[in-house]
Amino acid sequence: MDGSSFLSIVFSFLAFLGKYESAVFAPADVLPSFSNIQEIDEPVTSISNAEQGPSLIFIDVFDRFDCKSCDTFVQNTLPRIRESYKENPRVSVRVYFDVTPDNPEGIQAAMAAKCAGDQGKFWEMHAALHDGSDPLSSTLYARLAGELGIEVNRFEWCISTGKHKNAVEDDLTYAQNKHILFSPAIRIGPYRLLGDQPPENVEWIIKKILNF
Repeated sequence: MDGSSFLSIVFSFLAFLGKYESAVFAPADVLPSFSNIQEIDEPVTSISNAEQGPSLIFIDVFDRFDCKSCDTFVQNTLPRIRESYKENPRVSVRVYFDVTPDNPEGIQAAMAAKCAGDQGKFWEMHAALHDGSDPLSSTLYARLAGELGIEVNRFEWCISTGKHKNAVEDDLTYAQNKHILFSPAIRIGPYRLLGDQPPENVEWIIKKILNF
């Protein structure tokens, strides 16, 4: 029995005991599979009423920039999901950075992505920071900003003043409230997907919810 199968059995047993939902944990090397998709006891994350029409489904991605499996997820799965549903008004992708206070450079990187977003370049900066070929640093952020056509002085002012520091802290709080204890992870309605899940698994969940 390989390690992934053993962990899946352990997780299933904990779920049976009613203890798994309150504290979910899996190491980063757990193989992506349907065994790492959990249905949790919460209502579907959506907004809907008679005036708004069909409900809006949020794909909440929990991420950080010092995580190799996060790099793989952002390079392979996330672009496909965004491309597949960019024309679907019912689906919205949101990114939350679960960066702890003991990771100051990770916080700077998260702020860099949000500051790029102020100039309409969040997704471009997010992808570039996940390239993983250079260590995180203020020099890297400034260089990427220039390459992406971002106004660098405004961008650097945004980071240096901590404009989005509270927003990054709020991201961590949201992740903790949702019992996200490692990255990458995804919340879609009543489902939590653990680890670097392939696009097929994410799309299966999205389609399942859209057909509710």
